[in-house]
Amino acid sequence: MDDHNKENEIVKVLKEDWESLDMIAGAPKMTKHEVYAQLHVFKQNRKRAFRKELTLFILTAIFILSLFVATLLKSVQTLAYIQVIVAVIAPVIYVFLRKREGKVWE
Repeated sequence: MDDHNKENEIVKVLKEDWESLDMIAGAPKMTKHEVYAQLHVFKQNRKRAFRKELTLFILTAIFILSLFVATLLKSVQTLAYIQVIVAVIAPVIYVFLRKREGKVWE
């Protein structure tokens, strides 16, 4: 009988320890509003990163094109061709980057 009481006491202590561990390690419960707020912040950060990447790309393209124009400034016709090509390609790249950004959420 004494062994049975000791065993019950050990089980009781272990159960209390287990419950205290569950309480300490339990996942914090977030409200729906908090989840939406974190999602909104994440989306804003993604948009900001996309804009930075696009701006860097455009500046790099302008720099490369200006170097190209400086070396090929033999005629105005060449400059006009470059401007037309850039005017056509830049929106295509923009659309491509927007689609790539959208795939993150799918």
